[in-house]
Amino acid sequence: MSKFRRFAILVLIFELLLCATANILWFSLSDNNSGAVWRVEASRIAFRLEKEQLSDINPEDYSTITRVSVYNPDEICNSDYLVLNVGGTLYRFEYETASSPLAIVFINASFALLLLVTLGLFLYIGVKVLKPFASMNSLTADLASGNLSVPVKEDKSRYFGRFLWGVNMLRDKLERTRVHEIELQRERKTLILSLSHDIKTPLSAIELYDRALSENLYDSDEKKKEAYDAILANSEQIRHYVSDIAAAAREDFLEFDVTVGEIYLSSVIDKIRAYYSDRLPLLHTDFVIDKYSDCLLKADRDRLIEVIQNVMENAIKYGDGVDIRISFDEEEGCRLIYVENSGCTMKEEEMTNIFIICLSAKGTNGVMKRVSNFRF
Repeated sequence: MSKFRRFAILVLIFELLLCATANILWFSLSDNNSGAVWRVEASRIAFRLEKEQLSDINPEDYSTITRVSVYNPDEICNSDYLVLNVGGTLYRFEYETASSPLAIVFINASFALLLLVTLGLFLYIGVKVLKPFASMNSLTADLASGNLSVPVKEDKSRYFGRFLWGVNMLRDKLERTRVHEIELQRERKTLILSLSHDIKTPLSAIELYDRALSENLYDSDEKKKEAYDAILANSEQIRHYVSDIAAAAREDFLEFDVTVGEIYLSSVIDKIRAYYSDRLPLLHTDFVIDKYSDCLLKADRDRLIEVIQNVMENAIKYGDGVDIRISFDEEEGCRLIYVENSGCTMKEEEMTNIFIICLSAKGTNGVMKRVSNFRF
């Protein structure tokens, strides 16, 4: 901000110096030009007086000479004049400079207007752009360090208002995610502690039965069979606990929020086009999106964009880099989106891992709610 102030002051000083220089040049040129004019006209009249009478000279025929008379030292004259000797007689040539005050007023007015416009522009940039930006210097650092408790102050600025609104939404999202993560960790630890305690009981029973069998404490086959059955039952119980732990861990990893609503297909495709239209030319890959009819879908816009981006990244990674095309089709009331790349075909055993995204234009929910349902 201080550098901007110094720059603004230097620009204003430069404009003031430019205005002063223009005024100096104007007055100096005006004096020189007007002086040259009245001297020339006085010389012309003096040349005529050598052949003509004074009464034949009309000052109105000249632009700067106002009066010509025989010079009298005792006569008081309030005008500028020049005395010349013509044929032994001294003549006084009174004159006025031919200056144009309107021109210099126009020049100064133009410089004043330029100065005001420059000052207003610097004030506008400082108040509307630099000041809000300066207040956001520590914003990203606070978010990166995990300082999410203080909300971002919203601004109605046309430049940063929407940005701050988006950052505030990001802060809220990160805060909710952190709280949710803490709850998940607490639940996971509680679950692990609980299951660990529950596993100890059947594990202790297995150890006791194993010791009894190894020391031949059971004297009949029936009791031995009961011990073996008890070991199997406790082993099955431990397996059940282990399955619960694995399921809980997998559920935490795979589950995420999906908000299904009504979106337009164009809002998704425009986002994909905006991202890859700049990136793919850098990879020397042609990117084509076929024409399509816009329609209303029932889906989660962000998740759908994420899925298409994942497919696009795979198309970039496993293609030959020549071209990638997105095309569209309809089948049984559903809108089909195809992402095709050029290059080698997939192996037959890998075809089972390919999925089709099916979105209904009539409102059928075709968005899957778990990433485990998508196979890449």
